[in-house]
Amino acid sequence: MNFAKRFKSISDPTVSDLLKLTESPGIISFAGGTPSADALPYALIKKILPELEIDLQYTPTQGIKSLRERLAKIYSDKWNSKITPDQILITSGSQQALDLIAKVFINKGDKVFVENLTYFVALYAFNAYEPKYQSISAEKISGEEKLSGKLIYLVSNFQNPTGKTISEIQRRNIANAVIAKDLILIEDDPYGELFFSDCPPKPIALLAPENTIYLTSVSKIMGPALRLGIAISTPETIQALTRAKTGMDLCTSGLLQQLAGKILIEPKYQDHLIRIRKFYAGKCGAMLSALKKHMPDSVSWTKPEGGLFIWMELPDKIDTAVLYKKALTKGAAFVPGYIFSPTGKLNNCLRLSFASPTLAEINTGIATLANLIKSNL
Repeated sequence: MNFAKRFKSISDPTVSDLLKLTESPGIISFAGGTPSADALPYALIKKILPELEIDLQYTPTQGIKSLRERLAKIYSDKWNSKITPDQILITSGSQQALDLIAKVFINKGDKVFVENLTYFVALYAFNAYEPKYQSISAEKISGEEKLSGKLIYLVSNFQNPTGKTISEIQRRNIANAVIAKDLILIEDDPYGELFFSDCPPKPIALLAPENTIYLTSVSKIMGPALRLGIAISTPETIQALTRAKTGMDLCTSGLLQQLAGKILIEPKYQDHLIRIRKFYAGKCGAMLSALKKHMPDSVSWTKPEGGLFIWMELPDKIDTAVLYKKALTKGAAFVPGYIFSPTGKLNNCLRLSFASPTLAEINTGIATLANLIKSNL
């Protein structure tokens, strides 16, 4: 087939090939970023489905008005700031929102700032539009930063892959920097509701509303099968993204929007959020304990306060791409660190997800990885 040239930049099978291997029987997988089946609201959805007034027609491209009104009320209350329905776009997962933003804003050769550790599937969305990447550190951006470019992409809370959260001071510095150079900030926040104790700081979008496109998703709290993303920005930006979405899928599934809207007003929904925060806090604590117990002193890791991920740094001489293959033969899996770098480096790092394995599997799998690492030292 005569594929378009852009296909080469989006067709790398590395990640899909790696993750396919983790589906093999007997593998304890710390690789996937999927939520645990035990943390999804099956009972809540089964209760709501018979009560759903089903409409099988097309919906407005921007999203069902009642759902956008509901979300506008939720975010207005949560952020203590007026958010209107015309500032909200419903997408088919936040991944679609990333592609829409790239389609609307990125010209070939535009400079896009990303952290050297970033959500790799965002890069897949951007790559088709041929940007030039420049690495930045959210922790080092100052209010006087001279960021000359087009767009910045950041995951603000419990970042994938590191689990780190951008502090309140850092958020103010980032907001000042993007306003000073009139840059577009994509603030990706799929994990913000999964905090273990304290709620994370208010979003950067509140500090630079004219420059920010805030993205979130229901995938980690209601279920990936719903494929609902939420974009919040200025009405002008939302209208531009809506026009681009018209040519992509016309509208997000109306049936799933109706279901999500009902879940949001269900009284037991808040109980569900409280439950899964405790659930993941327990999983994270179990993994941190296992790492402390089994790993050699030369290995370090992050200690997230929410989300699904822990980031590990190994001695330089250990290549985690090679270690990955060895780990599979021993019945454990993770994601090698180079995948999260726009430069393809960081060969001595890896990402672990504590979401899906059981507590017993976490201890067994971490012990297995630790033994492999020790044998490679």
